[in-house]
Amino acid sequence: STFLRYIINRTLSAPKPIILTKQTSEVAILDLDSGQPELSPPGMLTLTVLKRPLLSDPPMNMVVGGCNIHNDDERFHHEAAYFFGDVTSKSDPDTFIQMGSQLMQQYEKLNAEKETPIPLIVNTDGWVKGFGYEILSAIIGAINPGHVVQILGNTKAKSFDMSS
Repeated sequence: STFLRYIINRTLSAPKPIILTKQTSEVAILDLDSGQPELSPPGMLTLTVLKRPLLSDPPMNMVVGGCNIHNDDERFHHEAAYFFGDVTSKSDPDTFIQMGSQLMQQYEKLNAEKETPIPLIVNTDGWVKGFGYEILSAIIGAINPGHVVQILGNTKAKSFDMSS
């Protein structure tokens, strides 16, 4: 999404990062939007480390086989990736949540090796009602983020109730 790319690019290119206390040269993306992922083909859940801003549309940023297919300068690569096999978590919510949790564990393991932690940005799908709410709540519980950004729609039907 445009907002995801904005947050990534702002984190990587700001002289003094907004949220961080130290300058960072990398950012990790936990992409849990299997229908419209930013850095992989649909059906994938990925943990990707980026070293440069994303300046193109998602098809140009796609990582296949571990490296970016349109640019071999290694500006980003998957640390871990799972083939979920569907464009919606509805098909197998338990496996979806398990894969998301395992990717988060990979991120934690990656940071254990670093002197300065790599900031993490999580991309989720837009299914926020009914069973989608339960899946999203489980993912938020597994990741335990410091911040959650909610983009509100014009109607209550397009909003995620974050009160629980």
